[in-house]
Amino acid sequence: MDNNFSYEEIIAQLNKCAEKKLKKELLKYKSKDYFIEYLKEIYFSIPAKPRKVFISKEIKERILDKKIRKAVNKIEYKLKKGEDVNPLLSKRFDNNDKMLSSFGIHHFHLGEYLKNKQEYNRTRELLYCFLPYYNDNLIYFIDILPHKQWCNQELFNIIQKNWPDVIDYIKSPLETDILYTDKNIKDLRDVNINIMPCLKTGEILMPNFGYAIDGNPINVYHCVIQIKKQIKLVYKKNHIDIHDMEIIDFKISNSLILEKIIIKSKTSGNENVYFFNQYPINLLYPSQPS
Repeated sequence: MDNNFSYEEIIAQLNKCAEKKLKKELLKYKSKDYFIEYLKEIYFSIPAKPRKVFISKEIKERILDKKIRKAVNKIEYKLKKGEDVNPLLSKRFDNNDKMLSSFGIHHFHLGEYLKNKQEYNRTRELLYCFLPYYNDNLIYFIDILPHKQWCNQELFNIIQKNWPDVIDYIKSPLETDILYTDKNIKDLRDVNINIMPCLKTGEILMPNFGYAIDGNPINVYHCVIQIKKQIKLVYKKNHIDIHDMEIIDFKISNSLILEKIIIKSKTSGNENVYFFNQYPINLLYPSQPS
């Protein structure tokens, strides 16, 4: 066995596998880091599972067009039933959703399904929702507002008024005398500088983990580091020669947890499957309060 374990070689092999998984969508990506792009596809999506839905007083009392109200009710139904709602999210190719990465807030389009395009119509009004990183069994409908509310800190004041326990969980022990405006946050986001949102009281919130200097979610990079460590441990425990074996497939959960890899010998052609359920480390949702 060759003990010179190479993280670069592992990432190259994972990239090759991810390239196959992304298939025809490849031309829509500028980045060639296909494994990162594959993880981002998972990270920016909402896994299909039944959730408890909370709706703010602001939405309940807002006067809405009948079609908009119907669309909101439909999203609520789908989330409660565990149906796929991802077609209602924004298209994400080469678009890092920094609102989600730093605020933990998704936004849904409220248009009708267009059969000829096989997609939902994009709308001016959006439904802004908070999906807690610490418990993705819950989702909070905050408000219905126009586009470009990506840095709107008032959304957290709405959360505080409706669900103060949510704010208590994401509140940082730090406070600040400097209250950044929404424009300040936008300007800093444009150059990939993280600024966490604040309440009007100056209390700092940590609703998500932010993004790296290249704009990619920090959570994704944390998961890449963990995945590399998991693979190295399996190779070491099973005396696998990295130069003879190649990863030909992998499976990653909706929480960005590596579940299995399939590796193939370059000399014999034999394939082996390794499962990772004995390493239940979840970086995306580290705790699950009810």
